[in-house]
Amino acid sequence: MNKVTDLICTFFSDEKFSRSSNKRRFFNEANLQFDLALFLKSNISDLEIILEYPINDFFKDKIKLVKKEIDIFIEFEKEYLIVELKFPKKNAGMPLAFLNALIDIQFCEQIKYNPLSKAKKIHFVTIVLTDKDNFKSNSHIYEVFKPNENTFNLSQEITLKDSIKTLRKGLKKINDKLCDINNFLAPWIPPNYGQSNDLENDHHFNSFILKDNHKIEWKNKNNWKYYVHKF
Repeated sequence: MNKVTDLICTFFSDEKFSRSSNKRRFFNEANLQFDLALFLKSNISDLEIILEYPINDFFKDKIKLVKKEIDIFIEFEKEYLIVELKFPKKNAGMPLAFLNALIDIQFCEQIKYNPLSKAKKIHFVTIVLTDKDNFKSNSHIYEVFKPNENTFNLSQEITLKDSIKTLRKGLKKINDKLCDINNFLAPWIPPNYGQSNDLENDHHFNSFILKDNHKIEWKNKNNWKYYVHKF
């Protein structure tokens, strides 16, 4: 799988992301997802690649996690690579796109720690590609992704400072969903969550929980910024 993940890094470092390039540009996430899968398949022909792969099919069991489908599912030599991809553009709905990037990591953690995963050799990659630059600000979720020398760290409990209503609603929606599913997802729910519905004042609506710490590095490519986070 190291060769596959190396190819993913190569794909995003290619000159196709140059604004002055005559090579193909990416217009939406589906376009990017498809081209990445095609690039991998063209370099390793015996990869099995499925886009939007249902998590129930992967586990061969009815299971509920924070998401229902894996963006890019890859099987190679009895190992599995799960790729979650986000492509927030300048005209994209922000800042929820970055909240969804956190959800991708949370989703991968839930697969990793699921008891049904014990017999499987699984690798994870989460990707964000963006031409936006306002995450450099210190406001709410942008502060979480703001790099220190191109690196940012995600702690197990992420608290959004000066959170806005859009994010509070997004966090409430995802945490309510986790509470409704099953006890296995309890590690990803803020402690004592659900004791209040005060969206404006309850600090639980500023919190996002991960099971692990994550160190992530932004890379720059012309006017694009991206990370490829392997764990």
